[in-house]
Amino acid sequence: MAGGRDEGRSWFRVWLTKFSCWFARIVLSLPVRDTNSGFRAFTRAAMERIDPATLVSGGPSIVHEVFVRAQRRGLRMAEMPITFVERQRGTSELTLGRLLDGFVKVWRIRRLGR
Repeated sequence: MAGGRDEGRSWFRVWLTKFSCWFARIVLSLPVRDTNSGFRAFTRAAMERIDPATLVSGGPSIVHEVFVRAQRRGLRMAEMPITFVERQRGTSELTLGRLLDGFVKVWRIRRLGR
């Protein structure tokens, strides 16, 4: 997104993030560009329409399900650019298995809305 940037991330992680966002946008027909990270704010009325107590996704994929519900309920979504800074301590928990699981969950979320 214009104005946003990644700091300290390898070219592969930047590419992987862009690919996964593209994948989720295409499969779920989402109007937002960044489906993985960023700042999100919801009005109380929006959250009541999304009905978080009935969400079935867990972990990071819950964000995709929230986006899908918001879109299908006609809620307006806007994006603000952010600067994503790679962690300074600790290690990433992303593994090939988690990555593949994330792609499978996107397909499952698509089916939830039918």
